[in-house]
Amino acid sequence: MIEGDFSRTYTHGDNCMSVSTDTIKNVVNVVARQNTGLCTEEFCEVLAKKYLDAYPQITSVALTALETKWNRLSFGGKAASAQFRARQQRQAYRGSIVGPRRRKRRCRRASTGLPS
Repeated sequence: MIEGDFSRTYTHGDNCMSVSTDTIKNVVNVVARQNTGLCTEEFCEVLAKKYLDAYPQITSVALTALETKWNRLSFGGKAASAQFRARQQRQAYRGSIVGPRRRKRRCRRASTGLPS
């Protein structure tokens, strides 16, 4: 869950300060790829700081992380290359990080050449 200054989205129909769900998911994947050796708590801290640093309108990030253990499937006694079955899942982290107080950021709209 992210919190911050997203009011213009609702009051003016202006999405320039919004962060799309696909972007949020992609940031998780990039941070995971760049930080494969971190424990769950450290990973969540790095992830929250990434959102706070990348998006000045975000003031706090609350995360819940689930850790899943997987078993590699085998077929005919041979380990499968990319098939797994979830063995066990547990909540590994739940917390929130509040960013520094920031000045409001203004959007710069791209010129479309269309009359307003």
